[in-house]
Amino acid sequence: MRPHLKILALAAFLNLCGLPGSRAQTPEAPPMEPPYTTKDSEFDPVLGEDPTATMNPVPLSPEIEAPPAPEMSFEEPSSEEKSPPPAAAKASPRTPRYSPPRAQKGEPLERGVKLIRHPDSKKGLMRIEADGTYVYKVKTRPKEHTGVVRFGFMNPPSIQSADGKTNFKQMYGSQDLVTLMADYEWQPFSKYGKLGVQMGGGVATASGNGRFLTPDTGGSVEAKETYNFIILPVNLGVIYRLEYFKRQWVAPYIAGGGTYIAVAELRDDGKSNFTGTPAAYGAGGIMFNITALDKSLAFNLDSEYGVGNLWLVAEYRFQKAFSQDLDFTGGIMSLGISADF
Repeated sequence: MRPHLKILALAAFLNLCGLPGSRAQTPEAPPMEPPYTTKDSEFDPVLGEDPTATMNPVPLSPEIEAPPAPEMSFEEPSSEEKSPPPAAAKASPRTPRYSPPRAQKGEPLERGVKLIRHPDSKKGLMRIEADGTYVYKVKTRPKEHTGVVRFGFMNPPSIQSADGKTNFKQMYGSQDLVTLMADYEWQPFSKYGKLGVQMGGGVATASGNGRFLTPDTGGSVEAKETYNFIILPVNLGVIYRLEYFKRQWVAPYIAGGGTYIAVAELRDDGKSNFTGTPAAYGAGGIMFNITALDKSLAFNLDSEYGVGNLWLVAEYRFQKAFSQDLDFTGGIMSLGISADF
């Protein structure tokens, strides 16, 4: 603070206290610059009634002490003074962390996804993807029906002709017969695996030529007539599948029952024969679930076609004929595909 300002403040203080020389009036003229002295001074500098006449402070009464004048500073605070101290920064309240709302029962909620009540939620809408795809939860009913189609090979039958010298292998060959089979299954019991009824049929064919007996040699020779041998088995039995889960990867099964094998021998000379024989069969196989590989495939098959599981099936079946003239005892190896609906 400048000296003339200090003198003005001191004079005002003396005026309030009623001390001698305190009645001096503050000059209206601006303060004089140093050395603050003039030759024609009308005031007594000793008494200090003219504050601008001298730079020496006016003596005060010994009973009163002037309070120390505060020092004032107009410097711009530094950047360090502007920033809050570390303790203050630590004491600032933390911003509460956002936590997504909890989903209600039956409404899954992913992290960062806001739960809203969509009008289609009653129809099974679970969420909407970023590309606008609507994802629905579809309830599927248990499947109790299965259709199976298999392609395989059957051992040739053992059939002896009426003359006792010609047999099936001489006329049609000893190769396995190509067969096509189809089965339908109904599984009303599914608590401990799947137990159901199996019914179906198949077809197998073979082609050959007739034989002529040669009395001189006691044998036979090939004739010109063409023969077509057709086998039509019809099956009825039970099946048990070791299937306990909705999307089970592998499901073994066993089956068994009775069959009737119808036979037709068609000749180009018009002399055809029709016959048949009963038999029994037992089968074992393994099923590989194709829909377990892809969830979208399983969803599309179920929603559009009503197919629950699509299986790749491998089976071996053994059948036992009850007739010696038409002995179809042998095995059938097959590979196919089945669908639960």
